[in-house]
Amino acid sequence: MQEWHVTKTEMADPATLGEYLRAAREQAGLSQRQLASRVGIHNSYLARLENGENDSPAADVLQRIADVLEISSTDLLAFIGVKPAEGLPELAPYLRAKYRLDEAAVRELAEHLRRLANRETETNTKD
Repeated sequence: MQEWHVTKTEMADPATLGEYLRAAREQAGLSQRQLASRVGIHNSYLARLENGENDSPAADVLQRIADVLEISSTDLLAFIGVKPAEGLPELAPYLRAKYRLDEAAVRELAEHLRRLANRETETNTKD
């Protein structure tokens, strides 16, 4: 899935979270009702966000909005003061959150990825 960054030029220099959300939603060609339905929130909640009546929504709501609109969650979360973590995140929490995997599946995938990485390292050192 390609993630889009909505540029300030496309949005006439958004100053607020609401302006950013509205521009991203409109760029995606969705109505407030359509986006709210896909995100799993009430359309009046989304309207309040876009109108600036709620300037501190939960991070998980913004993450779901970013996922649906295929935009950077970092951009949205910055409006509520959430800074991205330094370095790469751990794999296990990502796999649990993104794919709703249980611990056994996470361990199995992590082991498979370690084997692939080792094989790749061996191949690169032979060249």
